[in-house]
Amino acid sequence: MPRDAETWGVHFAFFGAACGFFAPIACIAAWPVYCSTGLLVGLGTGYVVGRALHTGPRGWLTVPVGLVVGAMWGAFVGCVAGVAQAPYVGTLGGWMPVYGLVYGGTTGAVTLGALIWPYSRLVEQGRDATRLLIGVALASPIFPTLMILAEDMERYIW
Repeated sequence: MPRDAETWGVHFAFFGAACGFFAPIACIAAWPVYCSTGLLVGLGTGYVVGRALHTGPRGWLTVPVGLVVGAMWGAFVGCVAGVAQAPYVGTLGGWMPVYGLVYGGTTGAVTLGALIWPYSRLVEQGRDATRLLIGVALASPIFPTLMILAEDMERYIW
């Protein structure tokens, strides 16, 4: 598999669309606009992020870069999805962009931070990284769900 900008762009477009849709999947019944907007914004921005990252650092430096870029990318996608969902959630609407910013940023940092080093290694070795992309994208709902559960647990403890 070549290490060219087009391949990285397509792979990260898929990854961004999948994470943008699947990360908030627990809320799809209540927030369908949020999930569908996350899919579309993740798709478009994922292509740009992938093309930009293909020339990025190598080795262990990919992890901190992945954390920072993932946080910014996830926060952007989450915030845009929150703005799109806000008119449909009543009094909570004003907080939707903030919710998207916080949960999208943390999920983006964790998922891209975990993905970028093994992905770049596989691509450099000429191996197929599709299964890795699918696995990390499908695991993306785990982190926001754990954050929500921890928030609920804190309410009961204090």
